[in-house]
Amino acid sequence: MNTRIRILLACLFTLCTQALYAQEQETLDAETQKLWDAHTVVPKTDDVKELRAFLQYGSDNWLQMNGRIRGTETWQRFHLAKNDATFEAANRMLALVKDEPGEEPPPPKTFADFFQWDQEIDDVTFALHKKIFAFGGSRKRDSDWARKFRNFIDEIKKNPAHKYVEKFAEHSWYAQHFNAAVWPNDVGGDEPVFEESLRAYQESYENLKCYYAENNGDPYIKFGIDNWKTPHVQAAEILEGRGKLKKGTLAKPALEFYRDLYEKHKDAPEADGWLRNINNDLVKYDVLTADDPYAAFQVKVEELRQTLETGLDENSWLKVNGLHQIAEEMGSRKEALRLLLTTVRPIFEASEDEKLRDWVIGYDIQLKHLALEGIAFELEAVTLDGTKINLQDYRGKVVVLDYWATWCGPCVGDMPILKTFYEHWHKDRGVELIGISVDDDLDALKEFLEKEQIPWPNVSEKLSKEQNLPSSQEQYTINAYPTTILIDQTGKVVRAGNGLYSIIREISKLFPVEDKK
Repeated sequence: MNTRIRILLACLFTLCTQALYAQEQETLDAETQKLWDAHTVVPKTDDVKELRAFLQYGSDNWLQMNGRIRGTETWQRFHLAKNDATFEAANRMLALVKDEPGEEPPPPKTFADFFQWDQEIDDVTFALHKKIFAFGGSRKRDSDWARKFRNFIDEIKKNPAHKYVEKFAEHSWYAQHFNAAVWPNDVGGDEPVFEESLRAYQESYENLKCYYAENNGDPYIKFGIDNWKTPHVQAAEILEGRGKLKKGTLAKPALEFYRDLYEKHKDAPEADGWLRNINNDLVKYDVLTADDPYAAFQVKVEELRQTLETGLDENSWLKVNGLHQIAEEMGSRKEALRLLLTTVRPIFEASEDEKLRDWVIGYDIQLKHLALEGIAFELEAVTLDGTKINLQDYRGKVVVLDYWATWCGPCVGDMPILKTFYEHWHKDRGVELIGISVDDDLDALKEFLEKEQIPWPNVSEKLSKEQNLPSSQEQYTINAYPTTILIDQTGKVVRAGNGLYSIIREISKLFPVEDKK
């Protein structure tokens, strides 16, 4: 395989990696802004069909926004704006239609059915359902949020348009109460202290178990179970991170609770998927909470090796990814990842399945990145105007190195994100960003830097080699782009990966936690 094809395949792998780790984007490109407006700007109309179409758009296109801005401050702002718009549009619909329910359609059994159900129910039920969703999902909670939501649901239950609306309201109440235990009391306000949050979480858990025991014969309960699981387990993990609790103290019992519920509802169309996800999560906690997590991980890798050698299929990579996620959370992350990748690589490389063999390229890139971690990185290069940059001059500072090229699509696509990152972290924390261009066409590089007004220094590998400076690209065998490397204050590599997303979570760990004033 020639070098050009390898680079193109590496870029393709980068795109896949960014899709998995795109957690920190805060700027909005034109397409994202268009989606934002479509979700949050209520049409000025008294036409019920138009209002319904607006609310339906949010359901159908939610995942588009989810993939673009999830996990960022922008995502939090989007939640607020979308819930406010949903509440406004639902109220306007209810004011325009008669409070007379039509014939009740069959309740949804799966999330796929849920969107179809949205299209079939009458306007009253639809608007009430959206209003419940907006109220329950809002992060804009004051100290009386729980009471207001409870009263809101009680009012709906007095005259529900359909039985499902009543059940959805009740399910939302129990689901969102876990969020209420751990999220801020109001926007910009202080978070509840740990002891109060833990007490609220435990109370919510006990109430939920009582509610399920009283309603486990109700066919609607199946849909409620999956509504509860995500906020419940997330709340448990958040509390474990906040307090002096061992990982899994709360989350593992919660997962076992839902595993038992799913076992009782195996007739539900999505039960197999539910149980598979739960069991994967429980494997994670079995490893992370073991007396010797690395030894427990070794056992899981050996079990995986035996399974893969018995027979491969098109989904074998999913089994690898499950253990990959566990390795990322381990204290011995580097050793665990290296063990996993070196075990799986030869098996996939020998496969007759071309798609599985393609994963080997990504595994090789990850192994190279792992080899960089912990070393004292050296960089001496020049910018287009001849300015010399030596990484040793940056000792005492956190530095991010970005290997890129103007012909690399993922690299160019990262530029708006890098600008936002640089504006925030350079100004507030003094983090330095240095671009290392591998372009052969220096005119194209100069034109790009001027057109995009890139504020951080960019050195040229080609120009540096012409001045007999050592090539860091060749020294460290960097041949996949973008490659982003995080350097700590001592000059050592903390993390290396494909793009900013791969290292962004590690940056804050390099700064001392500031006491709240």
